Amino acid sequence: YDDMKGGGGERKKAQREEIESFIVRHRVYMGNVLLCYRTGWDKTNERNLSPRSFENCLEHLGRHIDAVAPRVLVTFGGNACRSVAKVLEGADEIEEAALGSLRGKGKIKDVMAELYAVRPVQGIAAVRGGRTIKYLPMYHPSMGHANKYPGEFEALRHLLSEGSG
Repeated sequence: YDDMKGGGGERKKAQREEIESFIVRHRVYMGNVLLCYRTGWDKTNERNLSPRSFENCLEHLGRHIDAVAPRVLVTFGGNACRSVAKVLEGADEIEEAALGSLRGKGKIKDVMAELYAVRPVQGIAAVRGGRTIKYLPMYHPSMGHANKYPGEFEALRHLLSEGSG
């Protein structure tokens, strides 16, 4: 989200305003998946932290999700997506298969397209500590443009409108 600030034309401005409107209307809590000591930079790509950093923080991330107790959990970007998928369980076999793919090397758009071929466009029904959470992995806004896979924003609108009606 922060990467969308500052320039970028009318489309980028409209996307930023839409996100800001969601945040205000739906009392969105924004956090970070790295909630502990970071273990260094990935040697292959200096822009990203090492995978060890994310693994190192999983226990803290799980406790944080338990404390916040979200009804809807949205991640932006592959590292956040994989980290959250590792601390959730699928509500059924199909949802668990989607989370399993995301925990590995599955691409968000491929996993979600496969899920949405057999399920309504409503994110992944996940469970954490006996509570149901609707989980929606999305691409990071810095990737250039939003709606990287069919249904991405449709699912977000659906999930947010469920709680406001």
